[in-house]
Amino acid sequence: MSTLGTLKKRANQLAPDFIKQAAAPLIRRQLTGNRAFREQYEFLTRAKGMSSDERATWQLDRLRRVLIDAYHHVPYYREVFDGAGLDPSGLRDFSELSVIPLLTKKVLKERFDDLQSPDVDDYYLATTGGSTGEPTKVNLDTRSIYLERAFVYAFWAEQGYDWRASRVATLRGVKFGGKLHRPDPLYNAVLLNPFLLNEGNVSEYVSTIDSFGADFIHGYPSAIQNLCLLMKRTGVLPKRRIRCVFFVSENVEQRHVDLVRDVLGCPARAFYGHSERAVFAEQHGDVVSYDFNPFYGYTEIVPHGDGNIVCTGFLSRRMPLIRYAVDDTATPSEPCVSISGHHDDTVLYGRSGERISQTAVNFHDGTFDGVEAYQLVQSEVGRAECRVRSSSSLSDSDIGAIASALDGKTEGRIAWQVTQNKPFELTQRGKAKTIVQKIGWGG
Repeated sequence: MSTLGTLKKRANQLAPDFIKQAAAPLIRRQLTGNRAFREQYEFLTRAKGMSSDERATWQLDRLRRVLIDAYHHVPYYREVFDGAGLDPSGLRDFSELSVIPLLTKKVLKERFDDLQSPDVDDYYLATTGGSTGEPTKVNLDTRSIYLERAFVYAFWAEQGYDWRASRVATLRGVKFGGKLHRPDPLYNAVLLNPFLLNEGNVSEYVSTIDSFGADFIHGYPSAIQNLCLLMKRTGVLPKRRIRCVFFVSENVEQRHVDLVRDVLGCPARAFYGHSERAVFAEQHGDVVSYDFNPFYGYTEIVPHGDGNIVCTGFLSRRMPLIRYAVDDTATPSEPCVSISGHHDDTVLYGRSGERISQTAVNFHDGTFDGVEAYQLVQSEVGRAECRVRSSSSLSDSDIGAIASALDGKTEGRIAWQVTQNKPFELTQRGKAKTIVQKIGWGG
């Protein structure tokens, strides 16, 4: 595996804050000066003028090229296409894609090596816990980092975001080392710690938003909801006008949008996507309803298991995901579709009542290597159990590493106990959720 993509990600994540601040303009240019980012952003800007027929023609052509490339470079797809009698170069209609079997997460795991394209050597390994605690791994082109950011910024631009000048305050679950905020020059943002936010320090958060000069707020709906409720309760509001709030990573409900409008007096928007970078859907109005972006990939609605979203991504060639079945559901909702199942709003409670969302404890590294699945169970405020399931017994050092990673993710607000091969608790439908919350108040 080439380490270039991994090194770029780690450099941004691990560099000390004082280095980030001193080198902020140079760090930012690593993104905004990137050729792939610039070209993709310029294309998306031009594409706003396309008719629906022109978009469909472009999408079918790109889909055909993705299939041809996968056939020539990826053993799994050559086998599958030949078995289905599909000549990708002859694709003339989207309906012809239906002969390709769905790529489930089970197949993704079992055929991982056969899904690789050796033609791409600049890539990195991404890991996500998903909504059921079963880690999913996928190799992604390093280039896809820049391509996806172009999609995000093009979407944000509809609300006045300018990637050359706009500043963002972000509430997400990264490592803060006990601090309330950290710089994030790559995205021209300040990171606010969602774990420590409470009524006693909300004024410090608002002061940071003002002093940084943030025009926009971005983050988990659960964290932004908590911030808005605390602002409303204390009467502490930003002095600067917040132009828009952008939600990410969790289910968004109409109550989240309405709360932002009530407290901050601005619109709220969301986009839907995955760490696997195969689908991107956008909310364009005040109603929480999404439209799949045709330039990011091709999305089908095909019932399967617990979901019905099936996507084929256009951004990454190293491990192409074609007819990839995700465990989320899209249902008709004017003007487009509503989406559910993508990280629900079940939370954990820290020792002082801090609300810690599932997304905030989702891991994108090797913490759960060797673990088939995990479940977080809480019966007492400030304490929780992590149940891990593995085919072989984990060592004490492995158990300790998991406990340490969880402690770091939750900033020491929860005391963790890690147990092996203890039965998972299931929903009435027999599904194992990542978080099982047994505390009967406030959730």
